[in-house]
Amino acid sequence: MRWTWTFRPQGQGTVVEQSWQLPRLEPVLGATRGDLAALRDSMTDSVEATLISLARRIAAE
Repeated sequence: MRWTWTFRPQGQGTVVEQSWQLPRLEPVLGATRGDLAALRDSMTDSVEATLISLARRIAAE
């Protein structure tokens, strides 16, 4: 799996973009495309929750 993070300024903040590419089906990540879709959705939720938490912490300081 290849991960890429891109950061760019926007206003007084920073836009963070994450992308990932799965070059081939990895058995450890799931046996079907449905498994991979579920993994993708879970990772999306996790990243979103992490960024929201980080934004709240920064805003509180």
